[in-house]
Amino acid sequence: MYRLAHDLLDKLVIDNEGRRIGRVDGIIIERHQRAGPRIIAIECGIETLAERLHCGTRLIKALARRLGIGRGGQPARIKFEHIEKVGIDVRLTISAEESGVLDWEDWMRRHIIEHLPGHGTAEDENAEDVDEHGVEGKKDDG
Repeated sequence: MYRLAHDLLDKLVIDNEGRRIGRVDGIIIERHQRAGPRIIAIECGIETLAERLHCGTRLIKALARRLGIGRGGQPARIKFEHIEKVGIDVRLTISAEESGVLDWEDWMRRHIIEHLPGHGTAEDENAEDVDEHGVEGKKDDG
């Protein structure tokens, strides 16, 4: 078991589009009487990391449930069948969105980041613009 933890825990997880989406924070093992233990899933996310570090687990899970993030305080669990390759990193056959790993980030983007001034794109009608002289003013569309 030690070798398994060494080989898999904390490895970078990369989705099927090549995006770095986190690290392996936990391993779900199923015990069989005849065949021995086998990995059925990996877990990624702050919930599992908090459990490993023994800090704030109940708070994080309660916060996730209260805010409606992800799976009600449960970590993103990726079935082993969705793992394409384990090497220097862990490559998935599914996207970050399908895996649920980005649930916290998506919530933060929708509920916090999008409401901060200056987060928008160039198409943002209310964006301030600075001319070549450093003078601020509303963006001129015409």
